[in-house]
This record gives sequence, C-alpha cells and structure tokens, in this order.
Amino acid sequence: MSKFVPSSLRLRIVRSTVPFLFALWVANSVQAQSGITLVQHANKDAGTTTASSLAFSRPNTAGNWIAVCVRAGYSSSQVFTIKDSNANTYHRAAQVGMSSAVSLAIFYAENIKGGPNTVSVWDSVSAPLRFVLLEYSGVAPTNSLDAAVKGTGTSIALNSGSLTTTANGDLLLADMATPNVASFTAGSGYALTDFVPAEPNTKLISEQRIQPTAEARAARAVLTTSVDAVRQPESALAAARHHPRADTGPSPDRGVRSAAAEHPGRPNRRRTDGAPRPTTT
Repeated sequence: MSKFVPSSLRLRIVRSTVPFLFALWVANSVQAQSGITLVQHANKDAGTTTASSLAFSRPNTAGNWIAVCVRAGYSSSQVFTIKDSNANTYHRAAQVGMSSAVSLAIFYAENIKGGPNTVSVWDSVSAPLRFVLLEYSGVAPTNSLDAAVKGTGTSIALNSGSLTTTANGDLLLADMATPNVASFTAGSGYALTDFVPAEPNTKLISEQRIQPTAEARAARAVLTTSVDAVRQPESALAAARHHPRADTGPSPDRGVRSAAAEHPGRPNRRRTDGAPRPTTT
C-alpha cells in the first residue's frame, strides 16, 4: 500500500528539485558549448643547431590540436620539418622570410594521438633556432585551418595583415619575430603566451585570441624598443576552426591567458632595463 504524501510536502520537493535540475542543465550546456582552450604550452631557445626536441610537460589528450611556432636565423628561406614521438602529421599553416635572414613559420597537427609526446624541429641551415609548442582542445579534428596570412614590416608596429575567418569561435594564433632582441606588447584583444628567449632578450613571441564571430582580423603587436633593433620584423597569423561539438571542460590554463596572468604583478609587456642587446640572428 502506498503512503499518502501531503501536497505541501510534494510542493516543497518540487521547489527544491527544480533549481538543482536547472543548474545541472546550465552546467552541461555551458560545458558542451565551451570553445577552444589552451591546455599547455612550452618553448625552447635551442641555440645554433639544425635540430632540437622538446617534450610537453603533461601527456597530450587524444583529439586535441598542436601548434608549433618556429623562428630560425641565417636564412630567409629555411626548410622546416616537424615530427613528434606519437607520429602525428604536421602541416604548414604559414611561413615568411625577411631580408635580414630570418625565417618564421607556424605548423599544426590536428586530431592528435594521446600520451606523452616529444616534438622535434629540423631546419635546413645550422642557425639559431627557437620554437613554441601549444596544445589546444576544442579545435576541429579535420580541415581545421580556416585561413592564414603573413607579413613583414619596417616599423615598431607589427601587423600580420588581415585574414577573414569563415566560422564563429576561431582560434587566432600569431607568431612574431625580430632579428634582434626587442620588447613586445600584445595587440588589442590578444594575449601573449610565450617569449623566446625569456625576457629581456626576446626575439620570438606567440599571441592568441578567440574570435567570437566570423570577420576580417589581423594580429598586431608593438615593439617598445629602439628602432635600430627592428630591422624588418615579421609576423604570421593562422586561424583554426572551433569543433562544433567540442566538450573541453576545465583545463589547467583556463583558456587564453595574458603575460600578466602568467607572471602576477608584471604588466603584459616586455621590460626595457638596459640589458645588452646581442645582434646575432
């Protein structure tokens, strides 16, 4: 025999359960719609060499996306080869060379294999080699490259040139370099992820933003340094499509972070402290 439940008690049960179910639905909806997220990143100043390797600090997650930003000196037409210990396939998104004999490029691997991973970079000329590794979740597993552009300049205002994205929620990843050490400030809406070498001797940076809607966009940065250190800076910008069914959940890096977030108490720009500025490219 079923027990009688007073209507007042049933009402209290409903009132206490509905907010919980609504909160659970909202949490699941937000997680299901979460966009591209930076999971982990690392960089290396490898010195003068034709090859160098760097391991991710944590295992990669299957289905994620890896970007490799590379800068090498002594040649404006370096040929780069990227491989890793998980046999992922790398594609070149953009490459640019400048008259001051520096090559800059962005490579990527999509729908990657999971597990510990070491990435190796080869260049065709023995030269100063610097590179950045970035792992993202939420990127489309196939045909992920939406657009790419590259450019060179002659002023302290770096500009990649404009590209037009075709999908909402794209990752815009920029790779910027100078022949000599310089002080970098991120462009509006972008967050710096890496300085290579470390401040205050940087020659390569990477910066990123998530583009909410499909439109034309360029990557920019400002060099707060002497003009003689500029000597034709260069930039490359790649846009990666968001996976429409991405379910990334929380990640260690909590998405796009600024240099100020990486280094509390320090502004999102390079310091100029009078340190010697080597000219070797």
